[in-house]
Amino acid sequence: MEGKLGAQGGTAAFALIFILIIVAAFLYFTYSPGPAPLPITEGVLVNYSYPNLVSPSSSFSINFRVSNNLAGNSAKNINLCLDDLGLFSVSSSSHCVGIPSLFAGGVLSESFSLTSPSVGEYGNIPYTQDIGYFVNFSYTSSATQSVIFASQNTLSSGATMPSTSFSRTAGPVAVATSVAPVAYGNDALLQLILDNVGNGIVLGPVAMNISMNSAFINITTPPDGAKVFSYPNGTTVFSFLLNLGTSGLTMEMPIGLNPAEMSGLTSTSAPYSPPFDVHVALSYNYEEDGFFPIYLSAETYTYS
Repeated sequence: MEGKLGAQGGTAAFALIFILIIVAAFLYFTYSPGPAPLPITEGVLVNYSYPNLVSPSSSFSINFRVSNNLAGNSAKNINLCLDDLGLFSVSSSSHCVGIPSLFAGGVLSESFSLTSPSVGEYGNIPYTQDIGYFVNFSYTSSATQSVIFASQNTLSSGATMPSTSFSRTAGPVAVATSVAPVAYGNDALLQLILDNVGNGIVLGPVAMNISMNSAFINITTPPDGAKVFSYPNGTTVFSFLLNLGTSGLTMEMPIGLNPAEMSGLTSTSAPYSPPFDVHVALSYNYEEDGFFPIYLSAETYTYS
């Protein structure tokens, strides 16, 4: 009897452990974080609603929802316009609506009132008009990249150093950065990759600002035409214009240690420097466009 009870107790304990393992696995796969979200490439986004079918000599509305990405920056000088109206006409005040600014996460509703032509204007023959629209706006994309300098002994030994950080805000023009640790006395090469990842086009040049604390690091050879602004808190900003083109742009910036900072690091035989941050900001004008079809019906005549 005792043997049977012991065997039953062991079986019950095993079953309990098995159940606990199943529950733990379920909780892990239920509550463990999933994959990171995809990069956000939009700044200002436009959604719209419209009637698919309209009658001749009638009025109707096209409604737009203009939103700015919560993960992005404030959008400015937003213009939402209709074009390519065909035989339709705008009965509201203008083909365009201007929005001075829209904060990140902001949403606005805009609408246009249109009128369809009379049967005499299009021969009472049903047809479809692709009504076009476009939205343009001023936007900023930004990123922060850390730079590390190390002693030659540290680099040669393969010792683990703090990882360099990279961050970017949402926007249709992406900026990717990378930099490898280098020995004291050498320039670190900050690589910048700019790309149009949105659904529209960049209007004109891109204005780039690169800022850092010049008490620690500096761009040793600024780009041609760069304007340099220095501030009392030690921040130095390099400002210049770039033409992005259709295939994007890749460039490198030499970043060097401030002589006083390098002297202090080498004299104390520090294995590596603290990560020094470089801030990159892109300012640009952007435009997205599209169209939607509206079917114009014919008028039916009845004869007695």
